[in-house]
Amino acid sequence: MAYQLSFGIWGELFAVPTAIVDQHIQLCSAASLKALLVLLRHSGRSLALADISRFIGLSETDTQDALNYWIATGLLERESGKENAALPEPSSHFQEPSPPPPAPKAMTAEEQKVVHVGSRPRLTQEMIASMAKKDGRIASLIEEAQVLLGGPLSPTATEMLVSLQSYGGMPVEVILTVIQYCVSIGKSSVRYIEKTAYDWIDRGIDTFDKAERHMLEQNRANGREQKIKKAFGIYDRNLTAKEREYTDKWFERFQFELPIIQLAYERTIDKKGKLSFPYCDAILSKWFEKGIKTPRQAVDEMNAPFSSPNTGEPSAPGRISAPSASPAAAISRERYDRAHAELQQRRNTARNTAARHREEIYQRLPRIKEIDAKLSQTGIEVSRAVLLGGNTESLLQQLRDQNLALQKEKEQALLSAGYPADYLETPYTCKECEDKGYRPDGGPCSCLKALLES
Repeated sequence: MAYQLSFGIWGELFAVPTAIVDQHIQLCSAASLKALLVLLRHSGRSLALADISRFIGLSETDTQDALNYWIATGLLERESGKENAALPEPSSHFQEPSPPPPAPKAMTAEEQKVVHVGSRPRLTQEMIASMAKKDGRIASLIEEAQVLLGGPLSPTATEMLVSLQSYGGMPVEVILTVIQYCVSIGKSSVRYIEKTAYDWIDRGIDTFDKAERHMLEQNRANGREQKIKKAFGIYDRNLTAKEREYTDKWFERFQFELPIIQLAYERTIDKKGKLSFPYCDAILSKWFEKGIKTPRQAVDEMNAPFSSPNTGEPSAPGRISAPSASPAAAISRERYDRAHAELQQRRNTARNTAARHREEIYQRLPRIKEIDAKLSQTGIEVSRAVLLGGNTESLLQQLRDQNLALQKEKEQALLSAGYPADYLETPYTCKECEDKGYRPDGGPCSCLKALLES
């Protein structure tokens, strides 16, 4: 069966480029084709999204998604700085399209994720080459990505990156940050980078500042995971998603430091004979509810007499009831309390001294306050340089030189005014643990052991 157009009363015609049919008819969606036909029908005018949406009978969100295909191919460009011409009503020879559907109810964060890896249009190498000629950012993206990934990009990788910039709308610097992050955690496959990038898009990470904050949070989360793995003796695998939820809960919500988490782990092993994240979480949750924040307070709670029947939650392992507590245990507890009270006093004294010194110096030597502010900014610039990746060695060296120069100027200013070079440092009694009693790896510090033995 054959088909032939009968124009009849269709008095006006407009042209459709043959390339649209030859190259895109199998790739674009029906909505994308409808949107393009409206634009071709009114070629020479800048049409508002609302008018196009009204004409084709789709919501503005769906219409924008349809237009994104043509933006990705380079055929369509967004215009700014000028008013969009209003779209005339459809011709009377056509049936008025149905009004757009009513505004949907407020969507959840999950429902708002409209950009997905599998939904993006496919780009040929010819299309990418043409787009790169028109947009220098694409050429720059490909060049910098090759540096970060350590070699030429495959056609699949090139298409993925260009689609992120053109279809996904992700800025070049954010795409490079995604690549830098994936490479830093040892996952540089095209699929993983693309999945991570679209996850960032779904999260609304569309600027370098947002990407930097997200990166810092991810780095903190990875650091927490490494601490827990080491403390819990996990060396042959990564934490599961559920275990990471527990870890984030202990560090972020409960604001626990590693020593008290490690103590809960030891109690868990004593009671269960094996590692159990849920059991460890039950102990820490109970301590959190009781306002327990330090290992000393946790030991006190465990050594306290029973005051109520079992509630169904795991009781604190190792608890010693009052009648069975030995004189030796009472002496140990007294030493433990005395040692931690002494450490707390040392910390308070050191921090108060540092605060007084800083206030004094800032009043007498305002330049040092300016230097401290610049040193803080230098740290931020170093983070930016590392996150951006690429050929940043010269920039990093410049920042390091600037940092050293500022530190030297600060030290010289203190000495010239008659102060010691370390006058603004917090004068902790023990530099190794900063008078906390526990080293950064979670183990007891020699200063705590000395206090317990005294």
